[in-house]
Amino acid sequence: MRIVFLFFLITSCNLLFSQENKKEYDYIKNYYQFVYEANYNYEIGNDTLAYNLLKKAESNCPLLNQENIYEVNILARLSMKLNKEKETFNYIELLLKKFGYSFFYFDNDSIYNGLKNKSRWKKLKRNSKKIFEKYKSTVNVELRNEIKLIVAKDQEIRHRENINWEEVDSIDRIHEERIKVIIKEFGYPDDDLIGSYTIGATNELNPNIGTLIMHFKDVNYWKPIFLDLIRKGKALANIYGNLVDSIQRNGSYFIYGIYNNVQPNKIMDFDRIDERRIAVGLSTWDLQQKMYEIVKKKYNF
Repeated sequence: MRIVFLFFLITSCNLLFSQENKKEYDYIKNYYQFVYEANYNYEIGNDTLAYNLLKKAESNCPLLNQENIYEVNILARLSMKLNKEKETFNYIELLLKKFGYSFFYFDNDSIYNGLKNKSRWKKLKRNSKKIFEKYKSTVNVELRNEIKLIVAKDQEIRHRENINWEEVDSIDRIHEERIKVIIKEFGYPDDDLIGSYTIGATNELNPNIGTLIMHFKDVNYWKPIFLDLIRKGKALANIYGNLVDSIQRNGSYFIYGIYNNVQPNKIMDFDRIDERRIAVGLSTWDLQQKMYEIVKKKYNF
């Protein structure tokens, strides 16, 4: 009887573990908006509110570290500011192991000076090269290099003195078909698959395909695929809106208002824009404008 009970207990635990691993998260409903609000509040100095919003997002879905937001990095810094030493270490370790950060990044940031005599800090520093090499071993280098070449070609043909738009269109279609194959075979080429741009040389081309996507033409093919990837937190949250509005450049009205220089009178049914934006993983229109002003001031442009 005892053996039967133990077998039942082990089987039940394995089943629960399997179900947890298969759990799908809805980042559109439960994650992105908290992170956008947190990022804004972090930039204006509302540290406690920013921290609480990020913790809410974390309680709903596994953390991402989205380009231009870097929410795990923000959490590490906020935890340090709020004297949460254990959490700070946990987020630093997560950035090292899952997102490929170099320990040099933390070792040269004065905000972490209070941790540098701690045994856990010294252990992480001592093991940092092994951690980084282990992270790099998970990267699909061949695919990363291919995508860098695709992104480079996409930009090169658009920055020639005399642009041949027929050639541009032809190459765009070749790239689009190749990305279809890549996503079918490997999934979206995110940091988990091809690594963050930070793992290479400082002048390395960013392998992010976000800009490339804005040149795709087969919108109806991509819409359901991108929306599903965004919902699962497997792709850039802005790719759906960017794809659709980039096509609208040749039309009269935009749908999601992704361009900061476009006025509300050029956006279809502007009164419902936030409803549309939130539904595809974007921040609200007002928050986008506020963040744009912060970025302009921060980087003097």
